[in-house]
Amino acid sequence: MRQLVLASYRCGHQAAALDAFAACRLVLGERGLVPGPDLRAVELGVLRHEAWVAAPPPPAPDSAPAPASAPTLVSAVLAAVLLPSDRPVLDYPCPAEVELTMAATGGRVIRSSVESQVGLFSDVEAALAWARSLRAAVSRARIGLWVVAPGAQQRLDDAVEAVAEVAQKAGPGQVVVAGDR
Repeated sequence: MRQLVLASYRCGHQAAALDAFAACRLVLGERGLVPGPDLRAVELGVLRHEAWVAAPPPPAPDSAPAPASAPTLVSAVLAAVLLPSDRPVLDYPCPAEVELTMAATGGRVIRSSVESQVGLFSDVEAALAWARSLRAAVSRARIGLWVVAPGAQQRLDDAVEAVAEVAQKAGPGQVVVAGDR
């Protein structure tokens, strides 16, 4: 239960975190029990917006970033999702949830905002598996995949721009695949 409360809060859903705690308290109360001190501390941390309940900072990169004069080249598949703007943002997975689904299918997030995420995958099958799982969760998401030709390399910024354009062309609930020539 502690992890559910923390995950909800870290995804920006404070009310859902507190609702989960309240449901836990109710179930325990029906059995004559009360939440333990650890869970009560999490509830207070959520209510007070204490720093320790916020998401931990991202890990430091393993290596220094490339110099500004040397563009990052990719030889992989990029995937982008655009969430529909006609419903409240709380109806959709938060960026951390999208990142978890990408990681579960072998990808990693390289750009993220509340409305869109861009990920990098090593192969098309992994990117398609991610797209299918996300489309099942958000039926009206517009998903684009950009495939860099095998053996070729493309500047990362150009590939991110290309995959964003592909996602823009997708209709609600569609996955569109395109690539360089």
